[in-house]
Amino acid sequence: MNRHVFEFTINAFTSSITKSPSRLKEVDVLKCKKHHTHVSPRRTFRSNCPQTVPVTVCSGKISLPWGTSPQHINEVNCMVWKISSSMKKKVDRFGITTDEVILPNGEAKTFSYLEFAKGVCILPITEDHKILCLKQYRHSIKSWEWELPAGMIDTDGAPPMETAKKELEEETGYTAEQWLELGSFYPSPGSTSEEIFLFAAAGLTASVQKLESSEQIELHKISMEELKALVKNGEFKHGAGLAAILRYKFITD
Repeated sequence: MNRHVFEFTINAFTSSITKSPSRLKEVDVLKCKKHHTHVSPRRTFRSNCPQTVPVTVCSGKISLPWGTSPQHINEVNCMVWKISSSMKKKVDRFGITTDEVILPNGEAKTFSYLEFAKGVCILPITEDHKILCLKQYRHSIKSWEWELPAGMIDTDGAPPMETAKKELEEETGYTAEQWLELGSFYPSPGSTSEEIFLFAAAGLTASVQKLESSEQIELHKISMEELKALVKNGEFKHGAGLAAILRYKFITD
């Protein structure tokens, strides 16, 4: 069965050689974001994470099991693109970065991507197990879309939870007593560096909706089965919302 790496990095550090055979000049660490760090005195490392693959390090060279693609590794020096020059410009709330890069095979390429603030998305669950969903007008696609409450983290370094609480109240008119962190995801890493943090919220209390002038939002309470139907028939297309629903189901099932 093929295994896929959840996301890990290989780091090496040098320590003095001691008489103890359990100490190495180079210690290689396998980190899985979902599990603890594992250090082995041997040169082969296998995480307890079922989605990772063992990695063998010999004389500073990384060896993967037969049939495993190097693309599965997130950060290995030999796979990193080298940036020869970089240009940045700002358009409204978006940053556009254009890098001149050297690929691992030595080929030169121009690669552009969008940079903008990190964001949050919330799955709000009422006491009677309904979901607070939005129907929101999106000018970029000239359409009203089913979505979950979401928003941009305005201040660099601000805790995502603070923004999630603010966005939930502003867009739905509810506050939440219980919060479950569902991790984060990258919606489109081929074209943007955006990262979105996901949450589930319960223990809802009615407050006051505080919409911005450009926000055209209808609030709907629907059952999980109704939401499931919207997802199945393709009416619910909100990427962050889909990620939040999937993470919640996987974590709580």
